[in-house]
Amino acid sequence: MKLGTSINNETNRKVLHMVAGVAFLLLLIFLDRNKLIAVLVLVLLGGLAVINMLLMGWRVPLTGWFIRNFERLGVRFPGYATAWYVSGLLMAATVLHGDGEIAAVICALAFGDGASAIIGERGQKKLFYNKEKTAEGLLAFFVATLSSCLFVGWIGILFAALAAVFESLPLRVDDNFTIPLFGALFFYLV
Repeated sequence: MKLGTSINNETNRKVLHMVAGVAFLLLLIFLDRNKLIAVLVLVLLGGLAVINMLLMGWRVPLTGWFIRNFERLGVRFPGYATAWYVSGLLMAATVLHGDGEIAAVICALAFGDGASAIIGERGQKKLFYNKEKTAEGLLAFFVATLSSCLFVGWIGILFAALAAVFESLPLRVDDNFTIPLFGALFFYLV
């Protein structure tokens, strides 16, 4: 199966990234932390099963369409970033106990990361410490992550600023996991 055949996959991916974040936020708000954790576990296990089937050469309904429209070119395996996304949120939801803190982490991952990729790829001003990222992307991450203030109050401004800088670092680890990891550490220590 050919991975990531559309040139618009990154924008499609980030829109799906944001939509998934809204769904996880709604689960957290209208149900509770424990139900969010249960759904994340089910999504992760189901996703890993589908990834395994695809790697074994099985045809799994709908996966071809998702891969063509949402997968990045050159990924290690189909669903790579999605597995990190769900794992990161699961880790944060497990470590943090306050719903507001978990919601803030979801805002950073879904809206901050999504906006930074969409705006950043069109940006012109490269960051001096990471030439793969732009100042416009960093600013977009910060502004979008300010949505966390709805859940944690004014501390969300500091969180948004530090998370934006953290996301822009050249870590070479999937940011779908490092952003929730940073968020969990931030709220655990604050």
